[in-house]
Amino acid sequence: MTRKNFVALAVALRANLPNEDSNAYEAEALLFSDIAESIMTVCQRSNPRFNRARFAAAVGLNEMQNRRALVEAA
Repeated sequence: MTRKNFVALAVALRANLPNEDSNAYEAEALLFSDIAESIMTVCQRSNPRFNRARFAAAVGLNEMQNRRALVEAA
């Protein structure tokens, strides 16, 4: 896979981030994280230069984790 493929995947995933106003946000966020992690594993197997941290940021995983941390701290 190429960078172009990774960008396309990241855009598609980010468009499906869970809605934080949803009653089932925690379950949706967990499922989204699991799916993103699985996709990152496949991408890394496909291209050893794949950058997991950059991809995680691009799909919004970092933002989701930050939101969760803020909610837990409150």
